[in-house]
Amino acid sequence: MTGTMANNEQPPPATVALSYIDVLFGLAAGRAFMSAFDDVSRLSSVEWSHFLVALVLITCSWIGYHLNRSRTHPKEAEFTRDARAPLAQIGIDIALVALYYRLASRIRLDHTTHTELRIVLLVFVLYAVWDFVNLQVSPDRKDTRVRAMVDVAWVGLFLAVANLHLATPWTEARVVLVDVVLMGLLLVYRYAPGTLTKLPSSSWLS
Repeated sequence: MTGTMANNEQPPPATVALSYIDVLFGLAAGRAFMSAFDDVSRLSSVEWSHFLVALVLITCSWIGYHLNRSRTHPKEAEFTRDARAPLAQIGIDIALVALYYRLASRIRLDHTTHTELRIVLLVFVLYAVWDFVNLQVSPDRKDTRVRAMVDVAWVGLFLAVANLHLATPWTEARVVLVDVVLMGLLLVYRYAPGTLTKLPSSSWLS
């Protein structure tokens, strides 16, 4: 048995661990819960919908963060010229979580979706930048191009939502409706890139 162990490679290290970015995600999610449930008895339908948008965005982003890291990134990124792309992505990740924290902090303060829409738009612009930078890192350029195109398409969709609703009178029902639309777009976005890369119609990207 000893000889067998000697001939085998060392087992891979455990892949379950908390990173610095994970801690920041936890802070943003915690801020959302604290903002919403500080006095749950007085939580309005608008505040509930704002809370759910923040929670869906943070959760989907955390899932995407780990999927992207496992797909494209080396285990370590050193401060060298060759590591500029992954280090830039780390900076974008930190900026994204700061936006999530900002969104979570506004749950009880906003009675429209003005700030919410601006933050979500900025988030998706940063998603697109992240994926364009990822073209320098990812071994699967086709997959990365599809993801970048989906990012740009979703920026357009959120701009359309903003243009449709920012100029209209705000009512509680309208705010909740916009939040439901945002949550639907966020959930579809989480699966859209992976689905599109499997379609034959995306072969022209290769």
